[in-house]
Amino acid sequence: MLCASIKSSSMLLVYLLILSSILYSISSPAYDALLADITVPKNRQASYSLSYMGWNLGYAIGPILGGLLFKNALPFLFFGDGVTTLISMILVATFIGKPKERKTRK
Repeated sequence: MLCASIKSSSMLLVYLLILSSILYSISSPAYDALLADITVPKNRQASYSLSYMGWNLGYAIGPILGGLLFKNALPFLFFGDGVTTLISMILVATFIGKPKERKTRK
C-alpha cells in the first residue's frame, strides 16, 4: 500500500491493489489461528467478540473515511493503510511474539 501511495493512477496501481487483496486473503486464516492460540478457553469467546466488534466498527466507519479520502486525498488513503498495517505488525510482534509451545497430552 505504501508503494501505491507514491504511484499515480496507472495499471501498476491496479496490480498493486490486486496483490494487496491476495496477500490479505492469505493472512486471514493465520490471524484467526493466532487469536485462538493466544487465548484460553475461558476468555476465547470474549476475545472473538471483541475482535468481531472491531472488524464491524471498521466496516462501518472505513467506507466513510475511505470515500472522503478517495475524493480529496487519494495518495493519503494508501499511505494511511500502509502505515496502520505496519503499526499493527509492530504491535503484534512486540506484545504477542511467537506463540508458546503447547504441551500435548498423550
